[in-house]
Amino acid sequence: LKLGWSLATLKAIEWHGFEKLVADFHRVCGHRAELTSFGADGGVDVEVFESGAEIPTLIIQCKAFDHEPVGVKLVRELY
Repeated sequence: LKLGWSLATLKAIEWHGFEKLVADFHRVCGHRAELTSFGADGGVDVEVFESGAEIPTLIIQCKAFDHEPVGVKLVRELY
């Protein structure tokens, strides 16, 4: 099933819309996904919970980098 998504389409989405898209993807996969509040969120943008879980089983930080890779420094900061 092709939905018309491309790298160019993803790059065109503004940052908050991309966070919403990531959360929606996990909801479609059958999980509860919640966007974190604006402000000091510790770098976490989306929390994903398995069925019945009170603690997130996955945390996601979205980055809108176009020409640079997400390096180990950013991964360590999220950790």
